[in-house]
Amino acid sequence: MKKRVLIVDNDPAVRRIAAEFIKLYLSKTDVEHEVHTAADIGDALANLRFVARQDNGRIPYDLLILDVTLQGESGIDLYKQICDKYPELQGKVIFITGFARGRLEVLEMEDVDCLFKPFDFELFKAKLDKHLL
Repeated sequence: MKKRVLIVDNDPAVRRIAAEFIKLYLSKTDVEHEVHTAADIGDALANLRFVARQDNGRIPYDLLILDVTLQGESGIDLYKQICDKYPELQGKVIFITGFARGRLEVLEMEDVDCLFKPFDFELFKAKLDKHLL
């Protein structure tokens, strides 16, 4: 079954780098995959609804990669909204942040992973392995 990843970050460079890294890394495995991106919470929720409708009941994504800070909004709030609608996505998240405050917020949460910007790609691979392989 194809694995799907959704990356939500307001920085287009971060979205592009993360998406390309995931595609490159997973292309070296036997894992079929799709990587989608969104720039903000509205785009992310619209994307989730669209993908969910396409697959009649299958959870829309196997992994969420969410920036902690999204143009005045919170990736943590987005995660809570998503988990309210799709409880099976609980724990299937990697938060990304470049700010110390964001690190503290994420570290206080249970069952979540965090990557810090700039990315440590070896750690990124390990987290992808944990969630997708």
